[in-house]
Parts: sequence; C-alpha cells; structure tokens
Amino acid sequence: MTDSSRAEQIAMAALTEEASAAMTTGDETQPDQAVELPLEASNSADTLLEASRGDGGTLLKSAENPVLARAVANQRHREESERARLWAEMRYRERQDQVSRQQEELRLDVITEGRRKISRRLGIIAAAALLLIGGGTYCTIHIMKSDQHLTAASAWEEFANDTPGASQKYKGKFVQLTGRVKMRAEGQANHLSFEAPENAKWEIEFTLPAAQAKELKDGQEITIRCRFGTRKESDGNLLLSNCTLQKES
Repeated sequence: MTDSSRAEQIAMAALTEEASAAMTTGDETQPDQAVELPLEASNSADTLLEASRGDGGTLLKSAENPVLARAVANQRHREESERARLWAEMRYRERQDQVSRQQEELRLDVITEGRRKISRRLGIIAAAALLLIGGGTYCTIHIMKSDQHLTAASAWEEFANDTPGASQKYKGKFVQLTGRVKMRAEGQANHLSFEAPENAKWEIEFTLPAAQAKELKDGQEITIRCRFGTRKESDGNLLLSNCTLQKES
C-alpha cells in the first residue's frame, strides 16, 4: 500500500468519526462548514504528502489540510504508544526472569550450605564417637594392664600374716588373681574358691556370672579380675567382689 493510499484511508476514517459525532449531538452542518474529501489525494492542491525515513519509518506531513494532519498525528501517537507498551512488557518479563533466577540461586545456595553444615556436624559426631570408643577401649586396656597380678597362694599368705595391713594395701583396687579353682556343690549352684594351702582353716571365696561359672572345671587354673573384700574373723574366708573371668591370652 502506498503512502498516499494510506493517508486517504486515515483521512476517510477521521472524517467518518467526525460526521458520526456531529449526527449524535444533533448539530446541523452549515453549508459553509462542509468538508469535501479530496478525490485524488495524490493530485490534490490542499494535501502535501512527503515520505521521510529520518526516524526509521514513514513520516506524513500535511501543509494545509488540518483533518488529515490530525488523523496522521493520532495514528502516529497510537503506533508510538503500542511500541512503548511492547517495550514495557519486554522489560517487565526480563526483570521477572532475573528475579526468578536470583531466587533459584538463593534456594540452591541455602540447600548447599545446609548440606555442608549437616556434613560437618556428622563428621564431628563421628569423630567424637570414634574418640570415645577408642579412648574408652584404651582406658580399659590401660587400667587392666595396671592391675597387680598375684597368685592365690601369695594372697592367702599375705592376708594370713597381716589381714588389716593387706586390706588397707588393696583397698578399692582391682587385682588379677591366678590359682586353681575348687568347686563344691551347694544346692543347684557351685561354691567357688581358690585352693588353699594344706591344713588351712579358711580360703579365698569368689563368685562369677552364671555363664562364666559354667565354663569352669574343678582343679582348673584360672585368672580372675577382682577386688579384695573384708576378712573380720581369724578363721573366716576372704571374700572377693566384682569378679570376672579373664580369658587366656
């Protein structure tokens, strides 16, 4: 479509709108106020159309026809408004996309940081657990190695010669005592003690957990970890406490 044809269409539309408005208000158009449409817009003496591409589009100018000039100006205004609207929508979508990307990056950062904190905490807990287990095992082994090792015969002699002194010497301490076990049936259970010297009037008596006691045989040499108890009477037995059977290494 040429610029002159477009201008004619715009002018016709504008004149039609003005005519409709005049009929609605009821005003009569006076003969001297009537506007004649140009029959040939390209040859009309009242219309001057020039094509200019200085602003990237076709600029229409009118020298004498005010209706055509106003129609062209309105059309140009509508086109500029549409371009501005499209530009604003594009900028809005770009800002929305940028905000969405920032929110997603922040969410991922939070998740990553949370996982790092959890990993660090689990690492600390695991290290503490290993330290506790290893340290506890080491302490147990170290304490057991520090136990004094005695034979049942030497312990019997020590308490027989000086019961108060021996009781004070071993008070609260664990010892590992080795000797031959003597088993005597008492009802459904077995009475356990270490073999004492010949013609002895008392003996070293102890108890073990049932599962460990079942493993013993009369006359078997064993080592138990225990504490010395009290011995109040001269012919009373020496009682051991907190006894556990030690496995042969």
